[in-house]
Amino acid sequence: MGKSIRAALLSAIIACLCLVLIIGGTYALFSDSVTVNNHLAAGKLKVGLKMVGYQECVLGADGSLVTGEAEETDIDLTATSSDDLTIFDAENAVPGCWYQATLELTNNGDIAFDYGIRMIWDEEGATDKEKTLAEQMQITVTVGQDELAKFMLSDYKTCGSAQNGDISLGYMLKGDDAKTIVVKAEFVSGDNNNAAQESSVSFDLQVYATQRTA
Repeated sequence: MGKSIRAALLSAIIACLCLVLIIGGTYALFSDSVTVNNHLAAGKLKVGLKMVGYQECVLGADGSLVTGEAEETDIDLTATSSDDLTIFDAENAVPGCWYQATLELTNNGDIAFDYGIRMIWDEEGATDKEKTLAEQMQITVTVGQDELAKFMLSDYKTCGSAQNGDISLGYMLKGDDAKTIVVKAEFVSGDNNNAAQESSVSFDLQVYATQRTA
């Protein structure tokens, strides 16, 4: 009888030890999983983009060119729907007209990024006159004090294609000061200006950012 009791107690103790090991093992594994997930928390790429200024030179009421005063603006372009992101809308333009937007780019996240611009316009649906006007719209891009790009709008027949590509402007690290980007669109004088009379062309400016890997 004594041996049976001892055997039963020993079995109970072994069972309890197994139960403790199972519970302990499960708890340790669960803890490890939580720790691993914490180590794999993703960073955040967040770009801030505002239009902080605008100026233009257009036809005045008397038909002559008039340069308007530089306007200070505070338009958060990241909080606007894509349908409302038109920066320029050149109507009734003549040689000598220009439109200039000043943008402010910030890195509001954890990740360094490369940034640049692309111009978007409906070349496929444009008339011959609109295409002629696009051939005479010169785009100049300045970052800070440096002029980084100058091209004709018509060069962007297919935005983002391998043929044209995006225009890279630089990079921003986490904590960098804001970058000032000035984009100027100008109707330049040329031999074919008359062919663009009574036409208009609408085009958008898009600023892009991609994670910097180098």
